[in-house]
Amino acid sequence: MTAGSASAVPSPLTGTILVVEDHQETRRLVDHTLRGTGYHVLTASGGNEAIALVTAHPGTIDLLISEVLLWGMTGAELYGRIRQRHQRLRVLFMSGYTEGVLRQYGVSAATSPLLRKPFGAPVLVEKVRGLMGGPPPSTA
Repeated sequence: MTAGSASAVPSPLTGTILVVEDHQETRRLVDHTLRGTGYHVLTASGGNEAIALVTAHPGTIDLLISEVLLWGMTGAELYGRIRQRHQRLRVLFMSGYTEGVLRQYGVSAATSPLLRKPFGAPVLVEKVRGLMGGPPPSTA
């Protein structure tokens, strides 16, 4: 591995994560858990707030953790918009809805990383570590 390629993929315990969740307690749990694990965390309560954070943030955002259903846009739409700016962005959707409802909003557990609600801190950390340690999505 060359020195240049080491910086292309964040370490499984470092990186910047944007958490978008309208439920304050869930957002706090995710923020507290991930900060305690060593990640830099940005939080937003909805899609428009998340877009404003992304626009103002000077660095890279490595992972988006988003509720599937947000006010004003879906998590999948938000991911698409942020990925225009951060092409190597990974995503983890979270939801308590059934698979049928999720498919209506552009998310499938078969094709998208999904964290089912309710969840605990260990499950969250395991999912995030798996995503942050893996290869970034293709930019093609």
